[in-house]
Amino acid sequence: MTHRTRHLRRVAAPAALLAPLLLTACTFGTLVHEAVHGPPATPALFTLPDRATLVLVDADTGPATAAGPGAGTLDDPALPHRVAAVARHHLRFHRAPATAVLVDDAAVTRLEARLGDRWSATPITEIGRRLKADQVIYARLAGADRTDALRDDGHVAALRLRVKVLDVATGDRLWPPAAAGLGHRTADHTLNVVATVEQRRRRLEGKATAGDTHRALADDAGRALAQLFYDWTPPPPGERL
Repeated sequence: MTHRTRHLRRVAAPAALLAPLLLTACTFGTLVHEAVHGPPATPALFTLPDRATLVLVDADTGPATAAGPGAGTLDDPALPHRVAAVARHHLRFHRAPATAVLVDDAAVTRLEARLGDRWSATPITEIGRRLKADQVIYARLAGADRTDALRDDGHVAALRLRVKVLDVATGDRLWPPAAAGLGHRTADHTLNVVATVEQRRRRLEGKATAGDTHRALADDAGRALAQLFYDWTPPPPGERL
């Protein structure tokens, strides 16, 4: 063993002992900073162009991809409307888009009633055009309840959203961006909203029905949908479980 090797070993040994302590100190420092100043802001995944915007949420009629009671289905046909209304509320409050109009709930409801059975077959961009929107935040909502043997009674209520933003005039996808070689088949952005510990507890104690839980989840899903498009700050650790 050379003198250089012996020297390196003498230096490396204390450094190896100090590394876990430094890591712990950094982690503790981060926790203290968040406790004092709150968690860091989560940036928007996409900044909406400042143009007239329609938020449209439909029930996802595709095949279920989750296991468990109610997977892939919605027990309340009003849930998509509820998600869209909550999303519009949060987008307006946070000025996303900055100054352009957001098509209101009443206009969407009137057009859906006028189209009747033709509503589900009408292209998204055509609905946007009729409602004088320049872009559409479009989401498909499905039940995503799953079985988890480690949680409560093994049943966890959840909703899934698949989201994209379309240009009304061209039909082009504005977000998520098209992946090379996939074109229009690019996957939509997926949001999974799962019942909190408190929501599951209320359900187990008989203080809430399955419908109550899904309506609460729809409110959470609407907020999560809107938060894709503006900067927001998550709740402190432990506040929402």
